[in-house]
Amino acid sequence: MEALGDFRPSTAHTRELGDEVREVRERSGLSLTKLAEGLGWSPGKLSKLEHGRRGGDVVDLIRLVGYCQGDQASLDRILSIAREGETGYIIRPHLDGVPDALRALISSERRATTMFDYESMRVPGLLQTEDYARALMLAGSDPRFAVEPGVQTRMERQEVLHRSQPAHSTFFIHEAALHSWVGDWQVMADQMLHLALTSAAGHLHIRLVPFRGGSQVWTAFPFRLMEFKDSEPLVHSANLTFSVLSERPEVVKRHRAVTEAINAMALSEEESRSEFARWADHYERLRGDDDNAGGPVA
Repeated sequence: MEALGDFRPSTAHTRELGDEVREVRERSGLSLTKLAEGLGWSPGKLSKLEHGRRGGDVVDLIRLVGYCQGDQASLDRILSIAREGETGYIIRPHLDGVPDALRALISSERRATTMFDYESMRVPGLLQTEDYARALMLAGSDPRFAVEPGVQTRMERQEVLHRSQPAHSTFFIHEAALHSWVGDWQVMADQMLHLALTSAAGHLHIRLVPFRGGSQVWTAFPFRLMEFKDSEPLVHSANLTFSVLSERPEVVKRHRAVTEAINAMALSEEESRSEFARWADHYERLRGDDDNAGGPVA
């Protein structure tokens, strides 16, 4: 039987480990109860492990993967995560430049109750149209990596915004992203229209950060701040080749302060919606005149 003292809030680290374990179990076809019975565990112990509410002993994890007849790659990933320990930081590579498939990020997005997302030069991934995402990935892709799987993963990630109890999400998009040409005029027009229409959803708040707010030290650094019902807040930031996730109090405090500054500077939702619609019209008027791409809005 699980001791009451064994309960603990989940962390990005334990959520990532739990998702890996659950995937191994589900691929084996075993129910949670059957696997726990086979390992001599209580169902509660396995459930907490899968839900990120406890860590995993290396020997226990090896037994679990072996009982499920998991492959070596799965075992290597699970043991690598388990051996890292809790440092307050998780660093994960994504050499294809696309962080969408990172389990540590996805598992946290699914559990978040509140999300604040700031993007400086492009539309946030969770708000991108399929064509915009494809054009963006094609423009910066390494020829060794396939683009379409990345596009599909990004579209699947967006389901987190439409689940039965979605996180209360606020997206701040710097005006520079509206000027940054991705694909052709049609891609940009459709993306701007998508932002205008999506911003009407009750649980989504999409706000434009205008140039007139001035240049601040943080404006060039996109990030996401996620909050949870019973776990510590988490900050995610990414560059071309790796992502960093942190729950350290000083990191969260700094990004909260930046979020407050952005909130004070951003246009209202209604003003932002009008701007997105205006930019959609601007790009529509460039039909057949791609030479004018990036020109000023009339």
